[in-house]
Amino acid sequence: MAHPAGPLLLIGLDADHVIKDVTFENLRVNGRVIRDSGGKPAWYLASDGVPMFVNEHVQNLRFLTTEEAAAL
Repeated sequence: MAHPAGPLLLIGLDADHVIKDVTFENLRVNGRVIRDSGGKPAWYLASDGVPMFVNEHVQNLRFLTTEEAAAL
């Protein structure tokens, strides 16, 4: 059984201290795989479907299916 967790916080300090190149593979939230290529309107980010906060000092955050990650 999965246990609920609090929101994930990805917070880079400033432009010189960023968080970069983070990839979530096959991340599931409420049984749904979160992915960048999810067929959603362009104004939505994949992270909108995840209980997380990402600030402006995070770069190249990706959500991929297992198949998408294998194709890299």
